[in-house]
Amino acid sequence: MWWSWRRYGFWLVKNLTKLDTFDDYLSNFDNASSAFASHLLDASDIHRQPHPYVTGDGTPMDFWDFSGWPLIPQNKGLQDPKILTPHLINHVNPNAKFVLIFREPAERLYSDYLFLGLGKPSPKAFHRKVEKSIVMFQRCKRKLSLRLCSFSRELHVTMPVRLYIGMYSTYLIEWLKVFPIQQFMFIRNEDYSKNINGTLEETFRFLDLEPLSNKTLEQIASSRRVHKTETKQKAGKMETRTRKLLKDFYAPFNRQLTAIVNDLRFLWKDVK
Repeated sequence: MWWSWRRYGFWLVKNLTKLDTFDDYLSNFDNASSAFASHLLDASDIHRQPHPYVTGDGTPMDFWDFSGWPLIPQNKGLQDPKILTPHLINHVNPNAKFVLIFREPAERLYSDYLFLGLGKPSPKAFHRKVEKSIVMFQRCKRKLSLRLCSFSRELHVTMPVRLYIGMYSTYLIEWLKVFPIQQFMFIRNEDYSKNINGTLEETFRFLDLEPLSNKTLEQIASSRRVHKTETKQKAGKMETRTRKLLKDFYAPFNRQLTAIVNDLRFLWKDVK
């Protein structure tokens, strides 16, 4: 959460009193660093091979939350950001690879609403907040560009639901200004859920890692799901009118995403 939130003192809709430093962020990798060091110490000088470890940062917000851009020194005095998170990560690790898992945005928003407890856990309450959020976003676009509205900390804090997260193409465009598309792997959450083993095999190939054994794949696939939104089961499905409202809102972004990645699956025609 450092790249998008903690370095700016952000936490959801709150501001923290302490800003995390880059050293604070690096401390998350202390255990990994120890493993690397042990491998190098154990290897002889003659037969030493590169360590077999890969580190990763699984923070979803780093992909879509650029709202801290006014606090980046290179953007000082600018009305439109020049430097964003992709530029900063590229400076640190230009060879980074990115595995992006996208979920159908309407369903994703409903789960997000229930998981974070952003309001009464009912389809009707969710519908009202969706309506209000869309009005707020459209009002912003009458004054500012889509880009600036998407990156607005004020909107992020005041919107009843986090409508902006599902506008995937808006953020991907920024990443592809900095990194080549070959360094990205695009997965649909729906496909991963149906075929965990196959998706993991593809991911390991993308990362140039040794393939996992069938036994290990089965262990991972059968693991207990975390962050499962049980409240959603109690609340029930979102209303049909809400789904249509969100489908219409996200349709242009889905079409743009499909064009960028050249994959019609990201129109989510199979998700009703």
